[in-house]
Amino acid sequence: MACVILITPRFVKQKEYVLLALNVLFDALFGLQYLLAGTHLLTVTVTNEYLPVTTRLACYTKLYVQLMIVLTPAMGVIALANALDRLYLITFPGKYHKLTLAYPFFVVGGALLCCVPTTATAFVTVISSASDPELGNCLVQDTIPKWLQFLLRIIRIVTTVVAIPLYLPIIIKIKKVPSGTPRKRKSN
Repeated sequence: MACVILITPRFVKQKEYVLLALNVLFDALFGLQYLLAGTHLLTVTVTNEYLPVTTRLACYTKLYVQLMIVLTPAMGVIALANALDRLYLITFPGKYHKLTLAYPFFVVGGALLCCVPTTATAFVTVISSASDPELGNCLVQDTIPKWLQFLLRIIRIVTTVVAIPLYLPIIIKIKKVPSGTPRKRKSN
């Protein structure tokens, strides 16, 4: 769906569709990280009698570990960005419609920029103990420090919880709209 939106000229000219496509791509990457992690874990457990030992750096360089480190907080930040986007649309529709096509990319880019500190922290903590032994199943919670794993999850949870009340004014505003439309007045 995201590819169809991004290659169809009439959709790619509308920022709402581009933002939707970018959200779908993030969801696909989030699912891909679990698919890659499951494939790796299945391969390790099926091909070995015992879990092999590897280094922390070797685990850190796995694609699914990288995706997990970046996307865990990013999904929460994007949920918050989407709520703010919808609130801005409902509150200031004229200003919203004047935004350019670059807007969705700024929203997603901003969400990714918010993940740079935790991603950099993960890199620094892993490099400082790169040769430490880890099990070959390379679980993220064993690759990065426990406190950082906790922080990644907390960022996702808190940003998602903060986004929830932002939808209340959106719902209230939307509920007011149908009562003022000509079709609704005729049926009364």
